[in-house]
Amino acid sequence: MDMTTCLKSLLLAVQQYRDNRTAQNTAQLQRHVEEVSGLKCEQLLASGQVLPSECVSGLVELAGDPNTSPALTATIISLLAQLACDDESREMLHSSYNLTSTLASIIHCHSATPGEPLVLQ
Repeated sequence: MDMTTCLKSLLLAVQQYRDNRTAQNTAQLQRHVEEVSGLKCEQLLASGQVLPSECVSGLVELAGDPNTSPALTATIISLLAQLACDDESREMLHSSYNLTSTLASIIHCHSATPGEPLVLQ
């Protein structure tokens, strides 16, 4: 599949998962995230296109949601790490998608000692 088709399928899967968090929708979203991970995605965020931006926004939102399964969250984080392949993309993930606070939320939710404060540096 080409990148546009994969991103459209991913965005639809994100929306379906948001609407109804069934095992089937979780598996479908996981599969689409993995498909996009298998494509060459460098400079995808720098393209300024709406579709990649909507996909990343949805994925960042789901990754930061404590109700998202840990396996799906890990797959999303892996894709985001892959997208951060250059300085421009890293800066965009940081500034446009508020990724730092999302990562802090994930760490806090899945830490072994949730009562301890989390300090960002």
